[in-house]
Amino acid sequence: MFKLVSKYKPNGDQPQAIEKLVDGLNKGYKEQILLGATGTGKTRTVLGLIYKMLESKRFRRILFLV
Repeated sequence: MFKLVSKYKPNGDQPQAIEKLVDGLNKGYKEQILLGATGTGKTRTVLGLIYKMLESKRFRRILFLV
């Protein structure tokens, strides 16, 4: 297993967005969208989501394309 190490922590709306995306996965949503302006932390939010997905051990591999 790995550990997410970053000097940046989710802030603002990011924790809520991560939890809503995780909730959508738990409900079986196959498609979700995360909208935000340039520089708002979308990539950091998705990395937080990926970390939670791997941590849950429901997912072994995740392809993240930017």
